[in-house]
Amino acid sequence: MISRPHSVTRDTLENIQSTGSYTINHVSADLWKVAHQTSARYDAEISEFDETGLTPEFFDGVVAPFVAESRLKYALELRETQTLEVNNTVLIIGEIVDVIVEDNAISEDGYVDIEALETVAVSGLDSYHVTNRLGRLSYAKPNKKPEEL
Repeated sequence: MISRPHSVTRDTLENIQSTGSYTINHVSADLWKVAHQTSARYDAEISEFDETGLTPEFFDGVVAPFVAESRLKYALELRETQTLEVNNTVLIIGEIVDVIVEDNAISEDGYVDIEALETVAVSGLDSYHVTNRLGRLSYAKPNKKPEEL
C-alpha cells in the first residue's frame, strides 16, 4: 500500500507504524460516498467511524478495526515501511493474516468474485468506478494460448 509523503501528520500511517496492524476493507457500490468521506483530515482523536456512520468491527487477534459494512476485508500485520526516494511516498508492506469475505462470492475453485460483492475501484484520489469482468483465463504458459475458464 502507498501512503502520501509523511510531510504532514498521516494518522493512518502513524497508526499502522505504532500498532503493527491494519485492515483493508473493500468498498461496495452502496458505500463509496461514505468511504470517500473517511479520507477527510479529521483530528487524530476523532473517529472516522463516528463521523461517517460506518460500523467498527473487531475480531480476536486483530488490533485494527474492520468496517462491518465491507463485504471483503483483510487483516494485515506490518512487515516493513520504506520511504521511496523518488517522491517521498511511503511503501507499506504488510502480510495478510486473515481474509473475511461473504460466502456467496467464493467459487468452488476459490476465486473471489468481486462483482458479486459490488466492489468499486478508485483511480486517483476521487474517482470511483464499478468493474466489469471480461473473463477469467487459464494460467499463462509458453507456447500455449490461454483458455477461458
